[in-house]
Amino acid sequence: MLSKINSKQCKQLKPYQGIGVFILVIMVTIFVAAPIQMVFGMYGVAITEIILLLLAIIPAILFKANFKEVFPIKKPLLREIFGVLLIWAGSYVAVLLVTLIIGYFFPQGLTDVSSGLQNVFTSVPMWVAFIIIAVMPAICEEALHRGLILSSLGSVNNKWLRVLYMGIIFGIFHLDPVRFLPTAILGMALSYVMIETRNIILPVIFHFVNNGLATLISFTSKSQTTAANINSGMMLYAISTYFIIGAVVPFLLLFGSKLIHKKQARNEVEDDAITQKKEKKIMIIAGICSGLMVVLGIVVMVYAISTVPITDVIKH
Repeated sequence: MLSKINSKQCKQLKPYQGIGVFILVIMVTIFVAAPIQMVFGMYGVAITEIILLLLAIIPAILFKANFKEVFPIKKPLLREIFGVLLIWAGSYVAVLLVTLIIGYFFPQGLTDVSSGLQNVFTSVPMWVAFIIIAVMPAICEEALHRGLILSSLGSVNNKWLRVLYMGIIFGIFHLDPVRFLPTAILGMALSYVMIETRNIILPVIFHFVNNGLATLISFTSKSQTTAANINSGMMLYAISTYFIIGAVVPFLLLFGSKLIHKKQARNEVEDDAITQKKEKKIMIIAGICSGLMVVLGIVVMVYAISTVPITDVIKH
């Protein structure tokens, strides 16, 4: 009886509530979190993450939201975890490619951001950085974005619009024009996983793996890259290489998506035939996208060779 009463008292979050909380988050980040980080460094980042978690939980309480709907937690299946890792791998390659393209046009901005993040990450012992950069954001930021904010967009019927909106919100959230597009891509991938699985544990795993790898790279890289030791030829060859590597991205996303979906029993032959036709169409589209990536990679490679001989790049 008590559970029935509580369910009646719970309210569906509205888009204006989620957007309102997001605006509050931006204000708090600029005027509260940023000064704290200036004073306490990485430990200020940890405080910021705790603030973000509170900004997810407290509004959910005030709005009388159903916690099981806003923060759904289930034990993930092994195939779902593997599917999430495939989607993360595809997204990661896409993010690297986009980052390289941004670096080609804005090398100074990219190197400033990269060196700045590396300096912050390595200002504390590795295990401390791992907790603050990999563990805490995976929990706190996902509770805010894939929990409260995404739940508030439930009235948006088109799931792809919700994925797009969440990508834009996640890109803005990082308050960095250079990193906007890469973080927006990650935000879309995370939101897609959440929408399809309704299990916040899975985007938490995605976020943890992504940030954990970034932390390890920061500590294991021997030197910082500067705009002075990057030339356009190096960037062009790298971009062409990642375009070709990116040919696997559509298939990683496709197979990852299949693994995170629930296996539904199909008793009717007609339904099974329709499903097979859809899967074939999707596979064809993935193949076309993959082929385009290879073609673009070859085009960029040819352009790179015609403008900057490979021998000049090797000398640098």
